[in-house]
Amino acid sequence: MTSSIRTTLTKQLVVGIVAVSALAEVSYYFLSTIIAFETRITLGYMLIAANLLLAVAGLWTPRRMAWLAYLVISVALTILIGAVTPLSALAIAARLYSPF
Repeated sequence: MTSSIRTTLTKQLVVGIVAVSALAEVSYYFLSTIIAFETRITLGYMLIAANLLLAVAGLWTPRRMAWLAYLVISVALTILIGAVTPLSALAIAARLYSPF
């Protein structure tokens, strides 16, 4: 596999993580009144699994150590505060410490 393909793969993985984070926020804000609680729980677990899958796929890129750190941080944040991704953890912190 050439370096340009691996760089493209890294960009695609980052876009995937941003998409997972966006889906997590959409499910929190907009789907909470539309879908059942059990379905939201299932969606949350699926988003966590997708995030972990993207992080594991990142281990095959040139930035292995960065993806390994991302994987460890993601697992820690999921266990500690239930965040789907580190970006979701920032959104949770913003909601908690918002003056509004």
